[in-house]
Amino acid sequence: MKKYTHIITMNRLVTATAALGFIAVPLIQAEEGLTVIKTELTPLKPEVTKTFVDGYMVPNEYRTYFTDFPVVDQKDVVVRYYNGRAYYVNSNDWKIVRVVDIDSSIEVQKEDAVFVEGYVIPEEGRTRFIEVPAPDKEVSVRYYNNTAYYMNSDYEIVRIVRLDR
Repeated sequence: MKKYTHIITMNRLVTATAALGFIAVPLIQAEEGLTVIKTELTPLKPEVTKTFVDGYMVPNEYRTYFTDFPVVDQKDVVVRYYNGRAYYVNSNDWKIVRVVDIDSSIEVQKEDAVFVEGYVIPEEGRTRFIEVPAPDKEVSVRYYNNTAYYMNSDYEIVRIVRLDR
């Protein structure tokens, strides 16, 4: 009888442990997911973004809000911005070399779906694009809230360029 009771108790313990494992794992995953979602959906307050001016040192906690424009490493290639994307364009013929999505909240318009690598932008469509000049080796360009921020390696803002749509 004692042996039988011991087996039942062990079976219950194993079942309870397994059940807790099934419950705990999704809760941990859900909590991690909520943290990510909360971080992504939390906009910066206007009083914070107003401080992003030339010479302002961006604190660590705000640096994740910025998306880097990768450095241009090709001759005759410039970065142009349009509708939530950075376009690497050959400055001689306006052929798109590379496209980088930088603002996922802006949907590409149907007529702009042709703006892909290798597409040559017709002359009449070129005025839509705003140039983001290539930074020198000491400065990087980061995007946030429809603005390009030129920053040194310490995240000190040295220049701001509004990217109006």
